[in-house]
Amino acid sequence: MIHLDIKPENILQGKTGNFKLADLGMARFLTKITEENNLPEGDCRYIAKELLSRDVLTHLPDLRKCDIFSLGITAYELITLQRLEKNGAEWRQLRDGTFDYPEDVKQIYSEELLTTIREML
Repeated sequence: MIHLDIKPENILQGKTGNFKLADLGMARFLTKITEENNLPEGDCRYIAKELLSRDVLTHLPDLRKCDIFSLGITAYELITLQRLEKNGAEWRQLRDGTFDYPEDVKQIYSEELLTTIREML
C-alpha cells in the first residue's frame, strides 16, 4: 500500500508518543494500480518529481519511492524549520538533487541524518 499524501499535517502523534499516518483518502494498493488508473495528486510541495511528469500515465514510476520522497521533504522542513514554498527555487532544487543545507542546519544535525534525508530525496 502506498499513501501518496505524506506531509506534516497527515502525521499524528498518539498519547504514547507513537506516530501514525492519517488521511488515507489517496492511499492505493500497489497491486491494483495500472497505467490506465488516474493517480490522485496530493499537496504539490510533497509530490515526487516522477509523479509530476507528463508521461506518468504512459509509464508508471516505482510508486513505493514516492512516499519516501514525501517523508524526506517533511524531514527537510522539520530540520530547516521552514515551510517549503510551492514551485519555488528551493522546491526545484530539492527535486533535482542540487540543494544544499543551510550552514546552521549542518552545525546542528549529524552528517548521518543529513545524508539520510538527502538519499530520501
